[in-house]
Amino acid sequence: TYVFYIHVQLISFVFCFILSFSVIWYLRKKPLSEESFDQPREDRKGYWLYASQNWIANILSVLFINVSLWILRYYLSPREVGWFSVAQRLPNILILLFLSPLSTPLLYFYTANSELQKRSRDIVQAIVLLSAIVSMLCFGVAGNSVWIVEHIFGAEFGESAPVFMIYAHVPFLVAAHPFLQPLMFSQNRAHELNLLTVIQIVVLVALSVWFVPQYGLVGAGVVVVTVYVLGNLLLAFWIRKTVPGLLSRVMGLYTLYLPFAILSVSSLWFVSVLGFPVALLLTRILDLGFVKEVINRVRVQMSYKILVVEMK
Repeated sequence: TYVFYIHVQLISFVFCFILSFSVIWYLRKKPLSEESFDQPREDRKGYWLYASQNWIANILSVLFINVSLWILRYYLSPREVGWFSVAQRLPNILILLFLSPLSTPLLYFYTANSELQKRSRDIVQAIVLLSAIVSMLCFGVAGNSVWIVEHIFGAEFGESAPVFMIYAHVPFLVAAHPFLQPLMFSQNRAHELNLLTVIQIVVLVALSVWFVPQYGLVGAGVVVVTVYVLGNLLLAFWIRKTVPGLLSRVMGLYTLYLPFAILSVSSLWFVSVLGFPVALLLTRILDLGFVKEVINRVRVQMSYKILVVEMK
């Protein structure tokens, strides 16, 4: 089954590679509309470079997600690789459902209004607020990992529960991406994101080669989480001038998160669910005024939509 999965994965990867490269090459040679023929050659080249960087980013993302599985297969059995894959599945689904859809509208807002790119305080606080919301979900998943694995995936996958506890915190570490990645794309800095992903893949491989033979699946899970943390800190360092205060706030966010993450794997996991957001407010990493502002905006939007529905 594992060999079949790898073959399907490689075939789909090669197919997408050929298809995307063909589309990019076609757009480079022949713009889609008649009006675009009037555009300077430099502009068309810029579009091609932007599309290429986006294409490379998607390929690197696929590599980053799967490189752990490939390394695990080299050192461990296919059964253990399956356990690790199960631990990845639910957190990745949560990311696709709740975080990934935010990137597209934020890219539009950043591009349509360059002033939004300069509102660093709002960007930083939005990252912290979304992280606080996602953390509640992560703590709940981590605290109930054994029950989730046994009742959703089956008792035969019970060995994946320890990795599940670790990987459950990945959505929290991805919470900053819907804000920062569109910001980088809107400023034509996609190549920096790709360089960051390459660095993460190299570190992931290096740490996995060291930890997986000694600590198995748990070591692989710890390596993935560590690479996410290092990648986020490096990204915050790179754009510290664009978004002032981001690096210190992210460091404070992760430092405060650690003890609650440890507590979440115990029977007191529910304390982390509410305790971490409260701790963010008490330490002023999360601004209460910003939270009230967001709540008021949501309330106004909901009232407006209800009014529109009643008028119809």
